[in-house]
Amino acid sequence: MIAINWKWKKKHLESEKKLKNLEYQLEKARLSIEKIIQGKFELNEEQSSGGIHGLIWELAKQLQSFSEQEKQRSWITEGLGKFVDILRKDQSKKEELYQHILSSLVRYLKANQGGIFILTNNGVEPILELVACYAYERKKILEKTVRIGEGLLGQCFLEEQTTMYTDIPPFYTTITSGMGEATPGCLLLVPLKFNDNVMGVLEIASFQKFQQYEIDFVEKLSESIASVCYNIQNGEKAKALLMESEQREQVLKEQEEELRQNLEELIATQEATERKQKEIDQNNTMMKLIVDNIPFPIFVKDELGRYTLINKAETSLFNLDEKQILGKDDSHFVENEEEWKVIQESDLKTLDSNEPVELPVQSFTAVTGVTHIFKTTKIPFINTLTGKKNILGVSVDLTEKLELEKKLLKEKLISRNNMLIDLAGRQRMLSQKIGFYAEMVVRGKIEHIGTLENAIALHDHSLNVLKNGGMPKGLENAQKMEKANELLLPKIEKVEEIWGKYKKAAENIIELKTKVESSQQETELRKWIQLVEEKGELLLEANDELLKAFYQKNRKVMVDVS
Repeated sequence: MIAINWKWKKKHLESEKKLKNLEYQLEKARLSIEKIIQGKFELNEEQSSGGIHGLIWELAKQLQSFSEQEKQRSWITEGLGKFVDILRKDQSKKEELYQHILSSLVRYLKANQGGIFILTNNGVEPILELVACYAYERKKILEKTVRIGEGLLGQCFLEEQTTMYTDIPPFYTTITSGMGEATPGCLLLVPLKFNDNVMGVLEIASFQKFQQYEIDFVEKLSESIASVCYNIQNGEKAKALLMESEQREQVLKEQEEELRQNLEELIATQEATERKQKEIDQNNTMMKLIVDNIPFPIFVKDELGRYTLINKAETSLFNLDEKQILGKDDSHFVENEEEWKVIQESDLKTLDSNEPVELPVQSFTAVTGVTHIFKTTKIPFINTLTGKKNILGVSVDLTEKLELEKKLLKEKLISRNNMLIDLAGRQRMLSQKIGFYAEMVVRGKIEHIGTLENAIALHDHSLNVLKNGGMPKGLENAQKMEKANELLLPKIEKVEEIWGKYKKAAENIIELKTKVESSQQETELRKWIQLVEEKGELLLEANDELLKAFYQKNRKVMVDVS
């Protein structure tokens, strides 16, 4: 009986020990699960052993990976949204804009220093010029230009590929701090590309190695920076062309005034010939000397339209000697018969008038095949030698001026189409921004409701402008848009169809989050946020197709204007 009790007692103790061990293991599992719920995914090696702890360990690793990916995606989306506002700043102050972009980017990446190098021309060769820098030492700031192909920067420009260096050459760059100077541990070089054109290079240095998601973010942002650079350069070209046109116009006005004064002197000389026949030859010589030194074509025709006097500018126009022109009318020099008829009619009109006749702009094609565009004034006068009415003509060559105006028109059309591309590109970014902030609101961050509502309203307005025309909001140097043509309308309507459902889902989320929370509300929120995710991808694809269509339209406009 004693032996039986001892065996029973031993078995009871073993069972009790296993039960306590099981309770201990369950308690450890409960504590591990609580850590995971709190977002603490680090478990020790003992917790990662087999059984239920092994499963918990795998779950923690998966949740940690998902949490990290979500943080990265959220970081990229938030960063792109932040830089949308920065990139929309006044582009006329380009130095301040580049500096703001760079300093914001370096701080957002938690890097240490950076620089923006833009392709320019110093009059000798294309170079990369430092237009913005952040935290460079004084020696580095003095080195403002880099030749193409020179060093790491110049090589990155030629290769057109993002490059990250972790083994930085000594003395390439140093980071200055209160502790002294040190070479950074990582250097990131990203080409600034827009429409397959490299506009420059972005340089970021840090003590820490850049992660792949950070590099992806910088590459995406570099496209927007390149677009801003492209717009700034086009704006500067257009401004320079306009200034050149205004200067030429002022010169023409001054020359016209000078020409009038010379014409008055010519007429006075001819009146003097009536009083003194002996001075005719001398006066003719004087008149010839004057008109030959006038840079505009000047001529005299008799009552039959034959040339009796021409200056050097006129002979240069015909590319003939004076003897080959005098005594002949324009039928000998004008290749186009219609142009000859126009000249003949204007001569007759002048001979029938007692006042100067200012002719409209005319095209003139010489026998050499060269076409000129002129503004001509013809003045009737009485030839004292023959007693018959003759014609004094003065022409101004407008060919170069009109070519300049054509270039200016081309730049204006390109600028307007670039704005359409910017507007369509902003639609794409807004759709991502709406999806991001809708998710934030669902998670309970209702302080983002205002931002979400503004993004919805701006997307709605911009889509309406793209379709029906009007004045877009929130774009620098905005111009009134025309109604979409038949080629673009189907793609806009496709975006509009998806946008209607996307917008409704986002607005329902806002409406639900402004009401008192309930279990039914959570079900509805999951339903609408799922719809936002589904339609967000479709909307992004449709906006990409629309943006591509605008790029194609922009290229066609450039070809048509050329």
